[in-house]
Amino acid sequence: MGELNKIKVVLDSAVNEAVRLLDANAAYIRLLEDEVLVPGAATASAVQYVEDISGLSTSALLNAGKTIAGQLIATKKPVVLNDITESDLILSKTRLMAKKHGFHGTVGVPLLKQGEPVGVFFVFDRTVRRFTEDEISNLVGLANQTILAVGDIA
Repeated sequence: MGELNKIKVVLDSAVNEAVRLLDANAAYIRLLEDEVLVPGAATASAVQYVEDISGLSTSALLNAGKTIAGQLIATKKPVVLNDITESDLILSKTRLMAKKHGFHGTVGVPLLKQGEPVGVFFVFDRTVRRFTEDEISNLVGLANQTILAVGDIA
């Protein structure tokens, strides 16, 4: 199995584990490449959403602080939204896609390698929900393990 396939397996495992761990409905990872966020992995329940939003907000660094992904990249800290469809941190077209797919409660964490952002990791629930500090901590831990595992492969 080649390096890229191994990395894909790790990322796929991470998004599926996040959904199980947080008792949520969907998750995806986008990786930062040349200041653009590109799809990395998604649960089956998030694949179409990721396709629908691709191209809407890919330049995370240019939108630092203006979008949830930009805020994750800029602050290197988790962001929790009770309802993604009602947040000003979400572009209007992205809010429409979230409504279309039934996503509401959201937690996002930055993927950090040696303290620098290399991507973003999102988990969604179909209910309006505030993820707890323990859930956020578990997702941060999973994100860190994921980056370590990818680093061991690459």
